[in-house]
Amino acid sequence: MLFNRKVRLESLVAVVLCLSSLNLTQAQPTSTPAASSQKSKIEKIEPASDPKEEEKFEQIPDIVVTATRTATAAGKTSASVTVINKEEITTKQYHSIDQALRSVPGVTLASSGVPGQLTGVFVRGAKTENTSILVDGRRLPFNLAGSYSLESLTTDNIERIEIVRGPLSAAQGGPASGGVINIITRDGRGLEKPESSVKFEAGSYGTFQEAVASRGSAGPFDWSVGASRLDTENQRANNQYRLTNWSSKFGVQATKNLYLDIALGYGLSDAGSPNNVFRSDPAANLLRERWTVSPGATWQTTDTWKQSLFYSHSQQRQVAESFPAGFFGDTGQNNRVQANTDQMDYQSEIQIFEPWKLTVGTSVSDTSYYRKIDVENNFAFPVTPAGTRDIENSITNTAIFIQSQVDITQDWAFVSSLRLDHYSDFGTPITYRLGTSYRTPFTDTLLRASYGTAFSPPTPQDLAPVFGGSLTLKAERSESYEIGIEQPLWDEKILLTATWFHSDVKNPIVFDPNTFTATNAGTGMNEGVELGFKVKPFKKIQLAVNYTYLTSLVDFDVLTFTATPDTRQLRRPRHALNAQVGYHPIPPLRFGLEANYVADREDNDPSTFGRAEGDDYLVMRLTAAWDINSTVQIFGRVENLTGAQHAEAIGFPALDTGLYGGVKVQF
Repeated sequence: MLFNRKVRLESLVAVVLCLSSLNLTQAQPTSTPAASSQKSKIEKIEPASDPKEEEKFEQIPDIVVTATRTATAAGKTSASVTVINKEEITTKQYHSIDQALRSVPGVTLASSGVPGQLTGVFVRGAKTENTSILVDGRRLPFNLAGSYSLESLTTDNIERIEIVRGPLSAAQGGPASGGVINIITRDGRGLEKPESSVKFEAGSYGTFQEAVASRGSAGPFDWSVGASRLDTENQRANNQYRLTNWSSKFGVQATKNLYLDIALGYGLSDAGSPNNVFRSDPAANLLRERWTVSPGATWQTTDTWKQSLFYSHSQQRQVAESFPAGFFGDTGQNNRVQANTDQMDYQSEIQIFEPWKLTVGTSVSDTSYYRKIDVENNFAFPVTPAGTRDIENSITNTAIFIQSQVDITQDWAFVSSLRLDHYSDFGTPITYRLGTSYRTPFTDTLLRASYGTAFSPPTPQDLAPVFGGSLTLKAERSESYEIGIEQPLWDEKILLTATWFHSDVKNPIVFDPNTFTATNAGTGMNEGVELGFKVKPFKKIQLAVNYTYLTSLVDFDVLTFTATPDTRQLRRPRHALNAQVGYHPIPPLRFGLEANYVADREDNDPSTFGRAEGDDYLVMRLTAAWDINSTVQIFGRVENLTGAQHAEAIGFPALDTGLYGGVKVQF
């Protein structure tokens, strides 16, 4: 089903050229607050900043929307927020979301080997399924394990990624005890002329990638489109990976105060599944497809009242083929899974008076899913014939929420949110969050503190009897605290940050092989410290370092199958450090060096099925880019610069050193 690379690239280029050659008129920028807050900056490949550029870091990096669902200065959300913007994504050559997340404090990723393989994300120790992943505020469809195929999400057509650490169930809903990752796509409004680009890259392990992008506006209409294709053989046998991605948004300013848009997304991932090095699979394959259609409307009803409404329909399909017999000799391993999600969300923002904003809204979601086995499952009793749907269910959720944002003084902000959810299968929980932040007038120190609760229902896999699931499981509940400080120094050329966090979890869900069922296991606890340091001593050099210390415990040992107090959770390193250096020796030339160090972690050893100490590792990547002119850029990078032999999950080795390079043309 793969088509010729040359035809594929020419077709992608043709799409961009068609969009760019339209006789477009200059769009008139709208004056409404709704449009102003969503307007994107014009981005071109240009020489580095003017020599008179100030050598300082911004105290508040961005206006963010994820922590409070409204456009708010990051320092006034009282939350731990990290923003990875388009410039960083481009400069650091991040091609996938998981690459970018490895630079975020408090976030740990564990990949089952190489690009395209299952990747878990643990935000402050929380389970993968307890961190919500959104695109423009719309929740992605999840798989049976409750996760979102993070490894197949690319950075195409992305304006920025907002990562909020800490419980956000009260604001965003869903099982967000770890936090929320919100991928915000690009916007074509306000551009004087269209912007388009074509990129080609090749490198080690038979890797080729092509990408095209275009955005712009014509009168009241605007668009933003990004598409890419990745082919790589990776390093082990049966480890090939093919990824096709499309992300787009089309909009129209229907009236002065009414904006309508529709977002369309598609992804197709085809990956060989070689399993671990102790039990290789020569032919297993996992095919995953997802698509989303989401129309929306934003109405600036009055100067002080804005309403928004969106609907989203998404599907995720998965086909597992050529998998060998399971651990117990069962043959029902080949199957197909589908999950359909429909969501409707209404929100109303009211600026009651200048220092007080009230946000209220409601949401309704319905998720249906099933698994159909393609090969007779002889492990089930009675034996399950091929063609049977051995998992099938639906879950609905209806919620109402209210949030208050008050600037008590110009420097002192208070945020509170409350949410009532009604789940078809899990009752009617209430979650809430309280937070405050204060910037001192003389030292410019930002102090913040927050407390929040979260409600995490069992996943489809937790409930399904075929997986040893149990319909009697209780939902996980958590409460979390955090205190943070941010201090600029040296005329804001230095920025220091520190955050302490603590989370208590009730009824954590684990699998007990003694009874072959999922069960609730006592309590759990996550606690740690995040430290950050940024310095820009000269215009040509900047340095950023962040460090996370984490203790993640649960009252059950999933490897010895016993209720053991204060057992360390797997794949949560105690120490994680990320360091980045940027160097611009001359305006058109840029270098970057990034290092990730992970130490003191425990994991499941697939060779012994017991607990083992994971190796500490240091992985480095080097990037370089040269702007030949305002249109053409050549770039390259070295992944795993030192050739470190390491595995984020024991038995699933990461790639050795890889060299990659390419060219980007923007017009």
